[in-house]
Amino acid sequence: MTSVFVSILNWNDAASTLRCVRAVCASIVPDGVAIKLIVVDNGSSLEDWNALQNGMDHGDVTLIRNEINLGFAAGHNVVIREAIERKADYIWLLNNDALVNGDTLSGLLDVYDMTPDCGIVSPLIYATHDGRTVDFIGATHDWKNLRATHASDVATAEKMQTNCPTDFFVFGTAPLVRMTALIDVGFLDEKFFAYYEDDDLCARLARLGWSSKMAFSTSILHFRRKAVSAERPRYFFYLMARNALFFYLTHTPTENRRWIRLRLFGRAMITAANLREHGQIEKRNACLLGIWDGLFDRSGPPRLDVSPSAWLQLLSNVFPYRLQQWLDKTLTTGQPTNPPR
Repeated sequence: MTSVFVSILNWNDAASTLRCVRAVCASIVPDGVAIKLIVVDNGSSLEDWNALQNGMDHGDVTLIRNEINLGFAAGHNVVIREAIERKADYIWLLNNDALVNGDTLSGLLDVYDMTPDCGIVSPLIYATHDGRTVDFIGATHDWKNLRATHASDVATAEKMQTNCPTDFFVFGTAPLVRMTALIDVGFLDEKFFAYYEDDDLCARLARLGWSSKMAFSTSILHFRRKAVSAERPRYFFYLMARNALFFYLTHTPTENRRWIRLRLFGRAMITAANLREHGQIEKRNACLLGIWDGLFDRSGPPRLDVSPSAWLQLLSNVFPYRLQQWLDKTLTTGQPTNPPR
């Protein structure tokens, strides 16, 4: 019997979590497969926690309550530890705003049957609001430019997966992870708190010879924001700025590390300048705090209860968005170009 643990995190969104649970429970479990579904409440308000408990009408779902928000990595690690203890074969990490289809699990397991070196596999991910808009269907790490290159269609994703196997990675929205691979590389890195744990896990897997794959035969739906800067909360900009520094400083190959801290600093300042030009000062400040904490290796939850230093705010104000873009391009290519007028 193949054992699959399913881990779903809830944080003040019981309604989405319950929809996700119902979709999993309604999906087809292949013959010879047993699933264990665990929902971890990550320090939600008492009202949301009660709504989650009261709405859980599936008796075979285990609920675990964390008194504080431990973050994405630490929250899922609670279930990963139990999966290891119970000697599970796979663990399925699901965002609570993801909706699986009936054949999603079988499609993911099929990839493992065909690919012995696969350590993590993800379904194709489309936006909930129309089912056609791509949310994620595969990406590679572009170490030279310190960026991720995302596929916009399946054909491109298939080529990327074939041609760039060690740089290919999947999102943490709905990946099925082989437990032997996870034991090999270790738990999700709790230093990140949230965002970039998936990049980090895939990079660590690749280093030890495990591949990351997309299951092109199956898909899920996932909530996708239409306007990132307007709809994302402040903590998103803090964590993305900080964790990009953590990730690229850890994994970028030696030959691509020229000016790496200055390039990452400039890249984050581009985001900060863009937020400022759109009048989103609080989000700009969160981004600046993330930059600073990343440079000084400060991990943990978002630190939003302070203001960025006056000189960092001034620097963000002095350098406009276009000038930051020019600086980033110059440092990346190593070839000076004429600055914008």
